[in-house]
Amino acid sequence: MIEIVFISSSRTKFAHIEYGFRGSRYHIVPQKNYGIGYIEPRIYDRSQLLKESYVDARKRFEKSVHNSDDKFFILEDTSVRIEALSSEKEEVPGLDIKYWMQDKRFEDVDALLKARNNQRACTVRSDIVLHLPKQLREKYQKEFMVFTGEQEGYICKEEKRFKTNPLYPWLDNKTFNKWFVPSGYESQDMVISLLDIKEANRYDFRLKALNKLISFLDKEDLKSFEKQIKSISTPSLFISPTFVFVGSTCAGKSTMAQYLAENYGYFHIEASDFMYMEYYKMHGYDSGVKIGDFAQKILKEQPTIVAKSVVDFCNSLKDVSIVVSGFRAQEEVDFFQKNHKRNIQVIYIDTDQRIRYERCAKRGRGDAAETFEKFREKDTQQYAMGIDKLEKNTIKKLTNNDPKYRYFQEFEEHYSKHIGGLSMPVRDKDIENMRLEESIIFALYANRDDYYTTTEIASLINRDVLPNKPKNKNNVSRYFNQKVYPFYEASVENGVNKYRLNTTGLSQGGYLFQRYNVQQ
Repeated sequence: MIEIVFISSSRTKFAHIEYGFRGSRYHIVPQKNYGIGYIEPRIYDRSQLLKESYVDARKRFEKSVHNSDDKFFILEDTSVRIEALSSEKEEVPGLDIKYWMQDKRFEDVDALLKARNNQRACTVRSDIVLHLPKQLREKYQKEFMVFTGEQEGYICKEEKRFKTNPLYPWLDNKTFNKWFVPSGYESQDMVISLLDIKEANRYDFRLKALNKLISFLDKEDLKSFEKQIKSISTPSLFISPTFVFVGSTCAGKSTMAQYLAENYGYFHIEASDFMYMEYYKMHGYDSGVKIGDFAQKILKEQPTIVAKSVVDFCNSLKDVSIVVSGFRAQEEVDFFQKNHKRNIQVIYIDTDQRIRYERCAKRGRGDAAETFEKFREKDTQQYAMGIDKLEKNTIKKLTNNDPKYRYFQEFEEHYSKHIGGLSMPVRDKDIENMRLEESIIFALYANRDDYYTTTEIASLINRDVLPNKPKNKNNVSRYFNQKVYPFYEASVENGVNKYRLNTTGLSQGGYLFQRYNVQQ
């Protein structure tokens, strides 16, 4: 894979660009530095704006990235030309589209267009700037290249009310896409945000620019930029098989997984944590998009996206026994069985619906169904994701209608011969050499009851973990802002993100305590 850094502060743009690179040999990653990737000047000459943006981005890139002269980065700028409001010399809103949309209501724009003979034609344009590494700079005698995609269309005649697409957040109800009708859909007055993704891709101005970029790169000899993927060593034959528990909400999957973690030293991985990771990557921590809607849609269109992340994480754990809970679809389990490097025992937990509802109500979680009817509706959504196929196709089953101790006894009676092997990590690490991520997880594990800001996390590290090698608050903030990880859940309070460990993160914390030989 060839790594390309996308410099942008927009989560939605990153999701769009990452989507456009799928299936290619290029791996898109977010900017390496925290904060502003570049300063975009408020000027209206496109060539000058792109050049000044590139120059500033390159300066920052070179300061924060090792061997930056041998790496690619891109940045993107979107502009809109509304014909009725523009002239030969000036595009409106042009490069100012982001700020223009903040000030305009549909009623205002509609009135402006009707005052100009209702001419609603417009063109949306995307310019992607590619930084050329030294090898290509010398070949082309230029520092960067620009790839452009355009799509003609119209501003809709009537504003639509709809929710942002949970899986493709650039098809939203906030940007110009909510008003933009691509050519060919004028008679239906259908905005691009409401099109099926395959149809939307045909008219996607940004993908048109990306396809030109990819076509250019594909023609170049880029072997020297290929990143070697480290092979994963075959695990010890003495490690017990990986258990995978599947079933409906509150069936007892996590309960059994936690039992194995607490009593037999298993590393518990909750697949839902990786689903949230994908959700946070696309929508952030305070989105109005419901996680259930997102999960249902992504499992339908990309059924193995979560399973792949879980497999990669599992295969990185060399010396522990693993239990996984939370897969919702047969495709996820099939992918996991094919790609995980160990023997696997898949077990379906079968529990009466009424009992599951009562357990859910007793737990009192924030997302718990208020009535049995609401719980049944959630069940219907779960079954739509693929729980029904898992129930039908999984040969090994456990019933969990009796008291908890009977549930555990039944499991041990059936699977005692499988439990065992090397289940605790080798204690081989020096705490003074702890990496930033490890110190964050370590601190949150030792203080696992609350959510903490990045400033508070830095204080916990310096107090409880590395008093002799304190971590700077800015480094902790940079860590959380660079990407989304499968170890944390977040709470937004007064616009400030606060974090604590989720199920997978708690397992990682326990794992690190063992590796560093610290008493819990």
